[in-house]
Amino acid sequence: KLPNKDIKCKKKQSLKTRSIDLHGNTLDYANKLVYDFIINFYENNINKIIVVTGKGLHSQNENNPYVSKDLSILKYSIPEFIEMALKIKPTQVTLVPDAYDAITSNAGWDTLKHKAFLKSSINQLKAEGIRTSIFVDPLIEMVEGALETGTDRIELYTEAYASGYSIGPEKAIDPYVSAAEKANELGIGINAGHDLSLENIAFFSKNIPQLLEVSIGHSLICESLYLGFENVIPMYLHRLSL
Repeated sequence: KLPNKDIKCKKKQSLKTRSIDLHGNTLDYANKLVYDFIINFYENNINKIIVVTGKGLHSQNENNPYVSKDLSILKYSIPEFIEMALKIKPTQVTLVPDAYDAITSNAGWDTLKHKAFLKSSINQLKAEGIRTSIFVDPLIEMVEGALETGTDRIELYTEAYASGYSIGPEKAIDPYVSAAEKANELGIGINAGHDLSLENIAFFSKNIPQLLEVSIGHSLICESLYLGFENVIPMYLHRLSL
């Protein structure tokens, strides 16, 4: 699986980022994967890691204290690895919710329903000076709920914007502008990601107030297959500076 890349809006040098997807793995095997993942990228000076979890349906752990009907087995076992990651101290940790059968991210956190889980995880990370971000849909109530978790930033889930961009960019971006304005009002930093591309990123960046960072994976890789990383990354940086 090719890694995602984060393009920094305000900095010339992008963070070294890698992700791991635990869908389809048992709890025991997922534990091993994450352990090896963290050790490997610590040794290679990676300063941001993203762990994507599923619902844990491939594990039979009825007595596991982390099992919850609302959140996955794996998601509740991840604190073990958060503790390990605290020793590495990445620049930022972004928490992303995913169903066990999701091919890629398809929704943001319900920051109201999962407030306690998010707040607990975020507190652990922030206590060690690690910046935190949570993946959210562009809904005012989810942004307001994010404030209660204590997160430093939100990452706006931009699939709806990307899907609607070719039909009408102004309409597609409206809810994101409203969500960003609310985040700014509440003092929450703004990241964004999912399906952003060379085609749609300039309009998004220009219209979202105080956008700090964007996460780009699939499009960057596909575009680079034709144009090369050495060309595509400067192209993104140029569009973000317009």
